[in-house]
Amino acid sequence: MPWRVQFFFRSISALSDVRSSLRFLLDSSLPIGFDKRLSYLRSIYRTSYHVDCAHTQSEILECVTALLSFRGSSQAVFVEAGCYKGGSAAKFSAAARIAGREMVAFDSFEGLPKNEEQHGLTILGGIPNF
Repeated sequence: MPWRVQFFFRSISALSDVRSSLRFLLDSSLPIGFDKRLSYLRSIYRTSYHVDCAHTQSEILECVTALLSFRGSSQAVFVEAGCYKGGSAAKFSAAARIAGREMVAFDSFEGLPKNEEQHGLTILGGIPNF
């Protein structure tokens, strides 16, 4: 099966991601319009198509909703610690730009140390290799 078809079916088969995407799209309490929310959703799915991401869209949208809803200091900075292959950094930086915030990303470029922690599946249903 072609990669694009696989991506489409895996994207829509993750019901929690579909629900989160719809909730984000229809959330009128966010300080951005429907068109901007739709454009942002398209961009995060496009990023996931091109970059191996070790997170779900639900996880990203939860953080982005908090970022967009934050009413604190206009000087507050959004920080990502640990960037893996950059998929989440791309998604967060787009959200920070929409929110008018600065984003800073930190990474060791050495990966995570070996441990016995159990990791879930990647956004495409694979096992993360970090």
